[in-house]
Amino acid sequence: MSTTITVKPNQSMTDVIIMGCGCLEGAAQFCRDNNVAVSDMPVVGTPYLISDACIVAAGSTGAAVQKYLNQNGYIIGTLAYTPPPPLSMQVVLMPVIKAVPGTTSHPSVTHNYQFSVNGDTGFISVYGLVPGVGGYPSEPNVVHYITTDIVGGSPAITNELTPTDMTTQSIPYKIPWTAGHSYMMVFGAIDPTSLLTFEDVNGNQAHCHPVIILDSSSQTVEDFLIPSLDVTLVSGVPGGVVVRLTRSHYTPGLSGLTVHDLNWTDAATGGPGITGLGPDPADPTNTNKLCCTLAAGTYTFGVLATYTYTGGSIASSGMQCVVEVS
Repeated sequence: MSTTITVKPNQSMTDVIIMGCGCLEGAAQFCRDNNVAVSDMPVVGTPYLISDACIVAAGSTGAAVQKYLNQNGYIIGTLAYTPPPPLSMQVVLMPVIKAVPGTTSHPSVTHNYQFSVNGDTGFISVYGLVPGVGGYPSEPNVVHYITTDIVGGSPAITNELTPTDMTTQSIPYKIPWTAGHSYMMVFGAIDPTSLLTFEDVNGNQAHCHPVIILDSSSQTVEDFLIPSLDVTLVSGVPGGVVVRLTRSHYTPGLSGLTVHDLNWTDAATGGPGITGLGPDPADPTNTNKLCCTLAAGTYTFGVLATYTYTGGSIASSGMQCVVEVS
């Protein structure tokens, strides 16, 4: 008498045929009855017909095997479980920049400081940058500037020298020369309207705002203050990855200037998709390291540095990077 067999998990078509007919001698008839091929992949829960003709084709050998399987409750499932591929992590956007003098002429001749903030070795933009002119980030790319001898006063503000296409990774500035004053400090703020914001074609955004210290009498860049952030993959875990965040800052060269503190910003303080956030198990007393587990998605991490200069505070600097887990 004809009957049916329902596909169980991890079963190939061959498994189904053996469970229903007892042997592969009935395979040809089974395939004709159900309009399938032995190479097809059956869907779990699908019922297939086991016809009388199929049982006859399997013969006594098939009947004996089928009886044995049924008596012992065996279910054949030879498809090996293939786990999904492990997730990986990559940094997809991280603006690494430097300040480069735009001229060698003395400020007393040009009556200004001229420099560009250029993309440097290590600048990461996996998906490519979108232009900044007329879109995001908002024009202009504003900087603030003040001399160190009047730190604590109100800084002046200027824009970039020319409307800037951010895909060039080079933004020129011209800062008025202040005769008779000390080092010039140029800085921004971590927002879309101050200094540098880069956006890639996928809509990821990263800000970068160093403190640039210009020589008191030449076009020389005395110091370029900005923290750095290293994001590394530790391991894969079910549904995510474990990453290590390491922040750092070099020692400033200018006398009287020190790094007061480093602070985590953005998603490094916790957020959707971030679990297990805490000290690095391999270096638990190091406050400049964090470990966390990230689910699939895109995350922004950042570091903010604060400084002191001859006993007083000056503007902070900071950077961001965008990490993608997929």
